[in-house]
Amino acid sequence: MAKNKTKHMKHIVYLLILSIALTTGACNKLLEEDPKGLLTPEQFFQSEKEVEQFILGAYAPIRNYDFYGMSWWNRAEAINDQVTVREDLRPGWTFASSGDGYPLLWKWAYTGINSANMIIDRVGASSLNDEVKKAAIGEARFLRGFYYFHLLTGYGKVPLILEDTPADIAMVMGRTGVDSIWSQIKSDMLFAVENGKDNFGNIKSRGTKWSALALLSRMYLYRHEYVDAAKAAKTVIESGKYGLEGDFADVFLEENEAGKEVVFSVAFMAGVGTSSYASFFTTRSDWESSSTPGKFWNGWASNRVGSLLPGMFEPGDLRKDQTVVNVNVLDNNKPFVRDDWNFGPKFWDFNNPRAASAKDFLVMRFAEVLLNYAEAENEENGPSEDTYNALNAVRERAGLLPLAGLSQEAFREAVRHERGVELVGEGQRKWDLIRWGIWLETMKSLPDHDLPAIGRDNLTARFELFPIPDIEIAKNPNLLPNNPGY
Repeated sequence: MAKNKTKHMKHIVYLLILSIALTTGACNKLLEEDPKGLLTPEQFFQSEKEVEQFILGAYAPIRNYDFYGMSWWNRAEAINDQVTVREDLRPGWTFASSGDGYPLLWKWAYTGINSANMIIDRVGASSLNDEVKKAAIGEARFLRGFYYFHLLTGYGKVPLILEDTPADIAMVMGRTGVDSIWSQIKSDMLFAVENGKDNFGNIKSRGTKWSALALLSRMYLYRHEYVDAAKAAKTVIESGKYGLEGDFADVFLEENEAGKEVVFSVAFMAGVGTSSYASFFTTRSDWESSSTPGKFWNGWASNRVGSLLPGMFEPGDLRKDQTVVNVNVLDNNKPFVRDDWNFGPKFWDFNNPRAASAKDFLVMRFAEVLLNYAEAENEENGPSEDTYNALNAVRERAGLLPLAGLSQEAFREAVRHERGVELVGEGQRKWDLIRWGIWLETMKSLPDHDLPAIGRDNLTARFELFPIPDIEIAKNPNLLPNNPGY
């Protein structure tokens, strides 16, 4: 019953998001025409229900194919030291050109920011009671901080737009410095911590005070602000709101999408604006007939197991068989086309083939909160009983012996190792390697199987950031100069 209730609530929320996204997409055109009797934004934000509807619409960009539907996590996972790409795609990874700067990722992030700004401005000026206003603005600022953090991580300096701004003004704004953007992100997320809701029942795909605090623990790590990272993570840990699933395999089951380990997720439904996550990490198999006679597959298999990944797991690590498998036949005797290492059950969604996955993308799990605390506290003060407790909780769930007696440097390497094998494919590997200062070195050391030699030769530090999209520069020359090297 609980599982069905969760799926029903997820379905309702998803359809509301879709409908509001479509409504708000048409809103600008209608407002330009200003027909007599049309509701203006000031008139719309006058009831709690109307505010709720608009907030749900502000989540829609996150689910887009060019955001968490595919682009964001895939930018972090293909190619790195754990994930390579399909053989026929590998020759294209030459890093010979700047690319287009992922214009749709930029577009959708700013679409979400614009919606959040409208909520903040209009709700603040509405006649709703203060409690409703604070909660709504808290959630909107969570979203704005979330969107801006992705822009900051991907592009560095970007325009900082904090009000419901007319397009003609927004289109001539220059780029704001990284420190100012980060300061605003912190302000938004801390406001959400103070004013956001405690929870939304079984819905984990909406921002709460706790998901804001958990995400802050990651954001602080990215900025090397270890004291604040440790404090944020420890507050979440001590809240008792979350915990580890007893079995690593259980974390990724559909019935646990609202489970105790999930802090924040991006919700997807089969056949409705679905995710490509499972398909990208699932190899082709004799499961579903394709349009080509005699060929069968389930996934696109765009992402393949890197040659280094299987060896990263310690002997006896229970996560390995869930993350990678070296078998050619599944339980029901359906063979993989590729007789080699394939990604494992953590990624599979065989009920919804190809790009029709209903798997939620788990943006933040409690396991990461524990690792964030262990890393941040160690960086600031060295290993302690608390850091060992956090790190060993993740290890022991994986069937591994606890660690003890490590130096600060050895503990640092242990945390990085655990983070690597715990979070495979979860959209963080590139950004972790960058913040540790080893991305370029790691990429340069990849074998030919994973990255062609020409790709390694062409790699420079400029690829740590995306270029500002050409189409955006064409519309707004004030975005120049572009990022270094582009």
